[in-house]
Amino acid sequence: MEGIFAQAQYGQKFPNIPAMAYYWPAFHQYATAYFANQTTAQAAAQGMEQYMLQQMAQSSG
Repeated sequence: MEGIFAQAQYGQKFPNIPAMAYYWPAFHQYATAYFANQTTAQAAAQGMEQYMLQQMAQSSG
């Protein structure tokens, strides 16, 4: 824990990069499904990745 607290002084609560705008909606959707036992961890990870890639491709024009 000591190392985690030491490193926390140098991080951001939410990283300030544009791609994170695609991460959080996907995370909430697929993490919720996983913890509700509606999907497996592997399927949630794959769904999240596909969602993020699709959103980034659409926004790049």
